[in-house]
Amino acid sequence: MKAILALDTSCYTTSVCLVGMDGTIIAHERTLLKVKEGTRGLRQSEGVFQHVENMPVLIGKLPKAEIAGVCASMKPRPCEGSYMPVFTVGSSFGRSISSLWDVPFFETTHQEGHVMAGIRSCGWTPRGRFLCLHLSGGTTELLSVTPEADGFAIEITGQGADLHAGQLIDRVGITLGFPFPAGRYMDNAALAYAESEGEIPLVKTTLDGSDIHLSGAEAGARRLIAEGAAKEAVAAAVLDALTRMVDKWVWRAVQKTGCYEVLLAGGVSASAYMRRYLPPRLEKRSREIRIYFAKPEWSTDNAMGVAHIGLLQYLGDGRK
Repeated sequence: MKAILALDTSCYTTSVCLVGMDGTIIAHERTLLKVKEGTRGLRQSEGVFQHVENMPVLIGKLPKAEIAGVCASMKPRPCEGSYMPVFTVGSSFGRSISSLWDVPFFETTHQEGHVMAGIRSCGWTPRGRFLCLHLSGGTTELLSVTPEADGFAIEITGQGADLHAGQLIDRVGITLGFPFPAGRYMDNAALAYAESEGEIPLVKTTLDGSDIHLSGAEAGARRLIAEGAAKEAVAAAVLDALTRMVDKWVWRAVQKTGCYEVLLAGGVSASAYMRRYLPPRLEKRSREIRIYFAKPEWSTDNAMGVAHIGLLQYLGDGRK
């Protein structure tokens, strides 16, 4: 059984994946890095140490397979100057395995892995250039994406100018007493409040040209907390503000680019609140807009997309 082995060592997740030559996911393993209770993240040095410990354990859980090639995410984004120390762990393990097995080593980026995971998990085949929102704790970017034979050509058309979407959710969530990462808890609370037909407090975000500003939403949420608002109401205010912002952001990009196909990827796109309330908003803008969400289990950091990019590169390199 030939397979491509993929490795991804992001800021908060160690993940590995095996895919067969037909694209079937043979196995996937991942584990969250440990963050001390009450803190809002990890230093890169702590992340590197945990990845080094986690990687042999995860690889050891994979079934036996004939490794035909290895692919690793080498850096956060496919652009010059993009670098984070945590990604050196996956790339180092990947190069070592490829050398030991005498198989080719392929490179990609964490962001391209998210885009590919979204496409593969939702069963959609892009017809050409499309828009992608990469929303996570470390990235808030609106991308113009063109599929290529071995991956994607990606252009950043807008980004978070102060906070990332996941940072906003985590900062408010931790203040409310939720554990880190707070996304799941904030999402559940927000959805429960919205379904109870409570009046959602309004907090503001700002769209400045092609970039968004989310610090105002954090300030607004903190004011609500200081005024004694319920956790559920504050969570709903934050998720509602993000959903309204994404709606405006996407619509402006659609008008500017003429791209009506939009993919949402990254951990924040797993939000059940956003999945419920964003599509109707965009449908009111234009029925031509087609919005696609990565499946929730493949929205958060994973090596599945990296594996499929590795498979594309393997097949494109003439190997069978």
